[in-house]
This record gives sequence, C-alpha cells and structure tokens, in this order.
Amino acid sequence: MEELELNEELYCELQDYIKARLLSANTFRTYSYALNKLFKNHEVLSQDNINKILSEKNKRGQYTYMNPNKRAIFNLINAYCLSKSINFSIVVPKIDKKERILVDIPTAEEIKNIINITPYPYNLMLRTIYNLGAGIRISEFVRLSWSSECINWREWLEKKGNTKCLIKQSKRGKSRFVTVPEELMEMLYKYAKETVGLNEYGLPNSMGFMFDFDKGNFRPELFIQDKEKWQIEYVRYVERWIDYHILKKYSVNAIGRKIHLHQFRNAKASHLYNHENQPIEVIQELLGHKNIETTRIYVKISFDKIIKSMEGSQSI
Repeated sequence: MEELELNEELYCELQDYIKARLLSANTFRTYSYALNKLFKNHEVLSQDNINKILSEKNKRGQYTYMNPNKRAIFNLINAYCLSKSINFSIVVPKIDKKERILVDIPTAEEIKNIINITPYPYNLMLRTIYNLGAGIRISEFVRLSWSSECINWREWLEKKGNTKCLIKQSKRGKSRFVTVPEELMEMLYKYAKETVGLNEYGLPNSMGFMFDFDKGNFRPELFIQDKEKWQIEYVRYVERWIDYHILKKYSVNAIGRKIHLHQFRNAKASHLYNHENQPIEVIQELLGHKNIETTRIYVKISFDKIIKSMEGSQSI
C-alpha cells in the first residue's frame, strides 16, 4: 500500500493507540495536537507527502524535519500499522540529535530560599515536589492522595522516621516507591489535620487528593465526556497555576529570576548526586527512568565533584 487514507476512523484509532502507550500528560497533549494538525491538513499519507511535509519551513524559517513531534507521529503511525498488520510504512529520515544540556539548575540554597519566602500551604507543595524521592513530576504530584495505598500512615505513626510513598501508574504505566523525609511527613500530617481531619485511628480522614486545585469545578463537562483527556487538561492547569501564581512571583523575589516547576526535579537529582553522593542507579530508580541515559541528562555533574574525584590520582 503506497497511500494511507487519513479518515475519521483512523484518527480515533490512533488517538486510542497513543493513549494506550501511557505517555506523560504533556507528551500525550503534544502528540495529540500534532496528529490533529496532520489529519486536518492532509487527506492521505504517502512517502511523497511525508518528504514534502518534512522539507517545509515554519514561521521561524526552520525546516520541519527538525520538529521531533512530527517525526514522532510518523513513527507512531508506522508502529500502529505494524501492530494492525496494515501493509503501509514510511521512511522517516534520521537526523543527528542535538545534545540535551541542562542550564540554570537552581542550587539547594536557592530552592530553600524560594520555599522559605513562599506562603503556606504553597511552600508545602514545593517541598513535596522537591523532597519526594529525587523530585516528582507534576502529574505525579497532582495524583498524590491521603490513601494508605499512597503512604502507609499507620506504619509511619508507629515507627516515625523516613518512610516511602507509592507513585502509582506514572509515565508509561510504571509504579515505583519514592522516599519521604521525616520532616516532610510531619508537615503533611499536620496539613491533613488542618484540611481533612483525622479519624479515630489518627489517620487522614480522606481518600482524596492531598492538594486540591478546585478539581470538582474544573471543566465538569469534559470530565463526563472523556476522563482521560480531563486528567491531562487538569494536570496542565495545575502546572500553569503553580508556575504563574507561585514561582513567577516568589522565585524572582527569592533568587532574582524565575524558574519553572520541572527545574525542582532537575535540581533535586543533581543535588543528590553532587552533594549527597547517591549512586546514579539509585537516582534513576527514584526518578522512575527506564534508561539510565535519561538520568544522566537530568543529573548535571558539578566540576567541583570532578576535581574531588581526581584527588589522589598520579601524574606522570
């Protein structure tokens, strides 16, 4: 088959195929937008129009073949056709990928200053994002709940100290445990008393989300129509809300520049590696990365650590 008809039925099936891959909320939204644009602008897909699409320039004068989202959609279509035994495939030209470089990672002291200047309970939200494991994704933060499936409150009340939190069905459906420092646990328990109360056993009196951004009134019509899409949009809304109402204001006041929410995760991973000497394999597990090369992108190695690692080496 030299051409693939881009009809409504195929569009719906590809949307379901993307959902089944259990991508992050941001990745799903990006892929869904690229897929929608492809079907809107083209009636059929062939190698000829693929080459034409990839050779076009955008408004900035950049060639489309450099756009990773379009290339990813074409690769997803290839994978879908293969899974359905559809006799259609396209060649997506390979390009040399630019090395991903982390810039402007906040120091531990800068993170502390931002948290200290942020009013309660928003500072608790930032502490939670930064201190759980090696930093958690915004989609994981949104789904944190008071349920004992997330944190075993009864066990913690008996033993106190550091404990663990289960991050369920995160990126690509993977679940993992992350560490929770004792000080943060005390703060979360205090917050539970203030918001949902405690039951007769001293446990949080709720199974709902720890941090509620008025989700009950967020696009209820979309929740009825498509719960998965609602979840993606809600995560996006919370991320923008925190970036705009908290970080835009308090990070500038605290450290003289604005940082984004995901930089908390980058920062924590780098701090664990450079200052607490945690093995990169441990950080990989805490971050929930499948490939350790992804972890290496997150972890920015300080030159001080490189110098220290060379102490005692002999020159000739």
